[in-house]
Order: sequence, then C-alpha cells, then structure tokens
Amino acid sequence: MAESELQNVLLQTVGRSHPLLVHFPVALLVVAAASELGGLWRRSPEVGAMARGLVWFALPATFAAAFAGWTMSERDPVSRAMASTLEWHRWTGVGVLALTVLCVLLRQKTSAFRGALFCGAIGVGVTGHLGGTMSWGDGYLLEPIQSWRAANARTEPAPESVVRLKNESERPVGAAPGVLLGGPSSLDVSEETKPRLKDPEAESTPIKMEFVKDIQPILERYCVECHGPRKKKGGLRLEPIDAAFPTGDEDFWTMLPGDGESSLLVQRMLLPRDDDEAMPPKGDAVPADEIQKVITWINAGAHGPGLEHIKRAATKAVDERRLDPLGVLEPTEAEQALIDTAVAALRDRGVVVQAVAQRHYGLEVNLSLLRPAASDEHLDLLRGLEPVLVRLDLSRTAVTDEGFAQVAALPELRDLRLGGTQLGDAIAPVLKQSPKLTRLNLYGTKCSEALLPTLSNLESLERLHIWGSKISGDSAIAFATANPELRVTGLPPVVREPIPEVVVDPESIAEIQPELNQPTTSEVDSEPASEEVHFLTKIRPILEARCVSCHGPKKKKGGLRLEPIAEAFPEGEEDWWTILPGDPAGSLLVERIKLTADDDGVMPPRGELLTKEEISLIEQWIARGAKHTN
Repeated sequence: MAESELQNVLLQTVGRSHPLLVHFPVALLVVAAASELGGLWRRSPEVGAMARGLVWFALPATFAAAFAGWTMSERDPVSRAMASTLEWHRWTGVGVLALTVLCVLLRQKTSAFRGALFCGAIGVGVTGHLGGTMSWGDGYLLEPIQSWRAANARTEPAPESVVRLKNESERPVGAAPGVLLGGPSSLDVSEETKPRLKDPEAESTPIKMEFVKDIQPILERYCVECHGPRKKKGGLRLEPIDAAFPTGDEDFWTMLPGDGESSLLVQRMLLPRDDDEAMPPKGDAVPADEIQKVITWINAGAHGPGLEHIKRAATKAVDERRLDPLGVLEPTEAEQALIDTAVAALRDRGVVVQAVAQRHYGLEVNLSLLRPAASDEHLDLLRGLEPVLVRLDLSRTAVTDEGFAQVAALPELRDLRLGGTQLGDAIAPVLKQSPKLTRLNLYGTKCSEALLPTLSNLESLERLHIWGSKISGDSAIAFATANPELRVTGLPPVVREPIPEVVVDPESIAEIQPELNQPTTSEVDSEPASEEVHFLTKIRPILEARCVSCHGPKKKKGGLRLEPIAEAFPEGEEDWWTILPGDPAGSLLVERIKLTADDDGVMPPRGELLTKEEISLIEQWIARGAKHTN
C-alpha cells in the first residue's frame, strides 16, 4: 500500500472515531457548567472550584472530538441536502473548542470564566442538535409531538356506541393476497411501507375497522377535497359516505363491499405516483398501512353510518399473512420449511443468500462469487425458493442452457443477472414464467434477437442491458424504439449519415446581403462534431477536478476508482462498471452527474456541479467506446 494511501486510511479511521470521542467534552462541559451553577446557588467556592478543574480535562477532549469530526467531514462527505447543516455543525464545534480554551485562560477571572463556560455548554447543545439533524433529518426533535398533534386534530372521537378495542397492542391485519403495497419502485425500500410484525402477545382475532375512527380520517385527508360536498369529481362523493353507494348504480361503485382488492378506489390508491390515474393526483401518496385499513374495512363489508342496507358481496376471509414492501407474501409453514432447507444447502456450498432488506420475505441469491464457477448442479439447489426469490445473480457462472431450462417458475423474481455466461435463447421459457421481472442483464451472453419477442411480452420489465450479447445493433435499436417505456442499455452508438452537399445557384447568393456582426462558421463551431474526444486532454482534467478526490488513489468511495482510469474497468466485474463503453445513457456515472443539486445521489456531492459542456464531453467519450489508452 502506498504511503499516501495508508495515511488517508489512517485519517479516515481517526475521523470515524468522532462519535466515540464527542461524548467526553459534552459530559465534561455540561458537568462543569452545572457545578458552577451549584456553586452560585449554594455560595460554595469548593463546588465552583470543581468547574475550573474539569475544563482542563475538557480541553484535550474537545480538541480530539473537533479534529476527528473535521477529518471525518473531509473524507466522508454528506449529501448536498445536508451540506449547509454540516458547515454549521463543524464551525459550532470549533466555537465550542475556542470557548473551552477561553475557560482555561480565564480561570482566575470569575465573571469572564462563567460567561465562557455557560456559552460553551449552550454551544455543546447546539452542535449536538445539528449532528442529530444530519443523522435523523430535519425536524427530528419535534416530529413525534407534531405527528401526535396532527393525528388528534384530524381524528374525530368515536360515538359512545362504538366498542373500544380491549387490547391496544392489536394491529391491523394484512390485505387480501396479491395486493401490492410496495409502491412503484422495483427494489427500493420506503420506510413507511415496512411491514409491521404482529405482536406475539396480541390476540389472533383480526381487528374490526370502525368507519368513523379508522376510515373517515383517511378519506378526509386524501379524498374529500375532490370528492366531497363542494366538489364531486368524476361523479364520486365520499362525504357523507353513503353517497358513495347510490342505489341502482351498483355497477359503478368504486368500493365493492366484501371485495377490497377489486375496488377501484383501492386500485387507484395503489398506482405508482407517476401514473395519471393515481389517487390522490397531487400531494403525498396514501401510506401503505392506511390503504390496508381501507382494504380490511371493505373486505369486512364496508359498514358505517347510513350503510346498513347496501348490497354486499360475500365477505372475504382475511389472510393473516403479511405482504412485504415488494409485495412478497409471507410464506406458509410448509413453504418456509422448504425455504429453510434450500437456504441451508446453498450456504453449505458457499453461496451468498440473504434477505433483500430488513423485514422482507424476499431473498437474493448470488452465485457469481463462487470459485470454481457455479454450475447446473447449483441451480438444482434453488428448488423451494420460488415463493420468495427476488434477485438471482448468475454472472460469470458456468451454467448451461440445459440446466437453466430446468429452473422452475420464479413468480417473484425481479432482478436477473446473467452477464458473462454462455446462456442463449433457451432462457425464454424461464423468463415467460417470471411475470414480475423488472431488470435483466444479458451482458456478453449468446442471446440473440430471437429472444426479443419474449422480452416484449414481459410487461413488468423496466431495464435491459444487452452490451456484448449476440443481439445485432439494428435489431436492438428497433426493439428499443418499439418499446420506449423500457430502458435498454448497451445499444451500439448511432452513426449519423453525413449531410448531403446542397448545390446553390450563385446568382441567388448574390441577392442575399450578409447581416452585420454575423459570426463566421469557424467562430460558431471551431471543432468538427466528429472529432475524437481524447481522454488525456479532454476527460482526465474533468475527472481530476471533480471526481478523483473521492474516487482516486487516496480514497475509493463506493468501491469506484477513477485514477488511473483503467481501475474503473475491473476485469470480470463488468456488471458493476459505472462506465459502459458505447452506452452513455446506461452509465451510472453519467446518470449521477446529470442529477439536480437537490438530489442526494448527485455527483459530486459537494462543490460545483459539472457544466453542460463537461457532461457532453463525457457522454461523447463514452459513446465512442470510452477509449483511455494511446
């Protein structure tokens, strides 16, 4: 390891000791201020003298905490959204250090010492609050009180006739099977959609949803503005609730008592936020737990004021199994036994098997890390995981078409990575039985254009990577054009035909007077559009100025190193390249540098963003193959 790199690693380690060190000066300064106040109250010089001794210990502790914190902020940048908070946090910390130095110097001057000490104690509180804001977000301190006040302000008291729940630890049960509560994202996890586990001490009887207490506040918050007394958008009125069930128009009800899953109101709430028919059309989406309440209430028959005599379908038995944020249903006991057996067998072979996230039933299986490479024999071990297998990585494995064809249907599969394998068009039957597949990587496979019709029929497919496969350039471009909603990466660069020469009559030119101050062609575009973008002269200076501080020899944040540039293309890890030669649109590097300043994922996270000209140069360089050698 180079000396400079070792130094950087050591400083980064010192910086990350900040949370450990920061509590010592906090305690010492607060106790010193408290003892000084105690001395004032009791008029005891002995008690007050303790404060002057404590500041001696607080000084080195404050310096160590401030140094570690400053070092940490330089080597572990926060998101752009928290950059301002970080600056305040750093400088208030330095201010506390300065006040601690003053306390030591002014020990013999009582009034000045007390002023510096009390200011330092207050500064400790302010600095700590700013640090908490970076960890937990803006408004974290008062958020519980604000949420409680908002809930009480919006919720009307239940009538006396409503029987209150005997056990407050009971929780709403899940929706009917098949209802997806995870939102539009394929694999992203939202905090509000985490499934709530049942209280083991709670009764197993499902909670009955009361309209006034549980459902009416939801409708008032998200629906009544457009579907209430003042406005009846789409002919639907939800206040009073009996107006939603007009007699004689049962075929047009948006809520079907006894069948929450088929109710149009619920289906609209579950649509992705970018869907034109999503409800509500503006503002925040209805949280998953509140949608579950509505579904449970409808499944139980949609009982409420004025709804005693409406027509009801046979109520559905509530399935007590939970759905995770991706819509994966909690396995039955029999299924769980098969899953446990399969997971144990895979792990015995050294395969990485883990949940996709906390409180998720979905699993991901990574066979790409095995050496020697995984074979068809390992595919047999997947049997039993069908109800929960969400991600499957077979990159660089030795599996064959024959072995892969034996894989059973994978109804919950979302992400399939086949990069670097010898698999071909024989994978089509398995893909047809994976209706929820959203991401597919065919990098370097033998798949040809014969597979494209199958891919066209995968309604959930969102992203497809085909770089290095046997799919011809023309077929790939035609496929991408015919499926604009599908993001296809790894397409060959589009070669533009030269502009044909236009013959103009000289006499007509003489009749046209040139405008004054009109720039010549050479002034407008001094470089031909087809000129090669050289890495050393055009791209490397941009990376050195904007990227190498976090992704270079001293630091390799996120596992990415751009200096030397060859480190960005590690052999055998093509699935993880952030620069895809020939495909700027599919390159993560381009995606990140084009984000807006308020996005947490924007690169660089601090300082000035890349200019449009710099981004254009990088895109041209990648489109021409990302050449970086002479």
